Amino acid sequence: MDWKTILFEKNEADWDRALRALLGMVCLVALGMRWVSGVAFWLAAVAAAILFYTALSGHCSAYPLLGFRTLKKRIRGAS
Repeated sequence: MDWKTILFEKNEADWDRALRALLGMVCLVALGMRWVSGVAFWLAAVAAAILFYTALSGHCSAYPLLGFRTLKKRIRGAS
């Protein structure tokens, strides 16, 4: 496994990306409504940032390390 795969290759299916965006919004609502405070506030803020980044990029760096992916590889030449 090379670094390009670990850092840049898309490995999330559309449903995975939508779920991450939804969970990121839930974190933002929790922050905005002040449902969390102290350390939990900062953990929710970091979680929201990570969830939104992975949803927008379509890449999760943990997936290749765990040997997991939700995006099916496309076969070259297939339409």
